[in-house]
Amino acid sequence: MHYVGLTDFTNLMVNTTLWQDIRHHLRYFSGCDLLLFSLLKIFFLHILLLISRTCTHVFLTHYLLSVLIFYYEITEERQYIIFTGYKKGLFGEKLLSKNNKWEVRGAMQKKNVVVTGGARGLGHSVTRRLADEGMKVFSLDIRHETNDDTRSPSNIIQYKLDVTNPSDINDVFQCIEKNYGPIEILINNAGVYSLINYWEQDYDDISRIIDVNLKGTLFCIRSVIPYMMSRGSGRIINISSVAGIRGIPKVTAYCASKYGVIGLGEALAQELLPHGILLNTICPGAMDTPLWHEGDIKYPGDIRKVMTPDDVAELVYFIISQKNNILYKNIILFPTNEWH
Repeated sequence: MHYVGLTDFTNLMVNTTLWQDIRHHLRYFSGCDLLLFSLLKIFFLHILLLISRTCTHVFLTHYLLSVLIFYYEITEERQYIIFTGYKKGLFGEKLLSKNNKWEVRGAMQKKNVVVTGGARGLGHSVTRRLADEGMKVFSLDIRHETNDDTRSPSNIIQYKLDVTNPSDINDVFQCIEKNYGPIEILINNAGVYSLINYWEQDYDDISRIIDVNLKGTLFCIRSVIPYMMSRGSGRIINISSVAGIRGIPKVTAYCASKYGVIGLGEALAQELLPHGILLNTICPGAMDTPLWHEGDIKYPGDIRKVMTPDDVAELVYFIISQKNNILYKNIILFPTNEWH
């Protein structure tokens, strides 16, 4: 949040960088709105040369301040600019005292976010949560039937993608960058799971788990890094598991894949940080997802007491909304019935 006093407001209005940023966000507004804001800018540049901070009876100034205080929210984009600060009242009231300040809240930046495994479970919840905040979310999943779904909100775009295929990943990321703009956030969520004694697990199933959970994460990061490095910014969030911090019987291959995700995060975060790219790893415990309601895989306890995908999606949004000078390296979440 950026604050300026009234005496600095002229500088605010003529500051090239800030004005260009405001104009960028105003591109969604109607022509009348843009004309009004432009006229207000011109008026203030002249009037602020004539009035002081303690002005109490300037009708025109009161009028202009009242008009300037506005709120815009574009439903789909969720971008807004707010100017506040004048004291409400009749003409004899001071518009701004020495302790009053103008408050300029920067517009919530529209972000392009890629979520793998976005068709269901945690990926679906993350996709919806971020889309609700006005972000453009690209849901990548092998379960998507097509590369789009008219039933989804306009800021959710689906791509059918197998994360074990590097060539397809490169094609999809290139398409997003070309047609929609920079990928600012990558969330590696795609994963598969088997509950079985390791000596009974066939080789294809072991390979599938390592390929999707670990190699898929590596491949997606490898594809997006050149784009992020060219801009000097970006954020990558890997979804690991508590199975990546402790061994769990009958999910040996899954544990190996999730330990690997944590290891790649520990190493790669150090490589990427000098390039302005932050890497976070989230390790959730059990969540009530379709995983526990398919075939012979049953949660060994009361499924009603575990976390929901929405709980973890809220954490993902929290991380994304933080300033870039804070790095949440590894975050571990247990449902209380699993604390051990």
